[in-house]
Amino acid sequence: MSQEPTPFRFYKMFFVNDIHELSPLEKSKIVQFLRRLLQNPDSPDFEEVEGFYAFEFSPTRVLYWKLIRKDNKLVGIDVLKMITLRAFSGS
Repeated sequence: MSQEPTPFRFYKMFFVNDIHELSPLEKSKIVQFLRRLLQNPDSPDFEEVEGFYAFEFSPTRVLYWKLIRKDNKLVGIDVLKMITLRAFSGS
């Protein structure tokens, strides 16, 4: 019996706006990361903080997600938000 892949669920604006704001290089990096996450969602490389995870896939972009479990079995990966970091210009 083959194991079904863990489904991703993306927040609504990911495909409406956010993905279109990425450069081709950022799109490539996020695809590579999502493949890596799908292959090993419990990797020790990912650190959970307050119930979610974060990955900085470019100097200005961070992706947040959480693992959904039912009866200690991974049943989904919720991509929660992508944040664009802005440079601080204080006076």
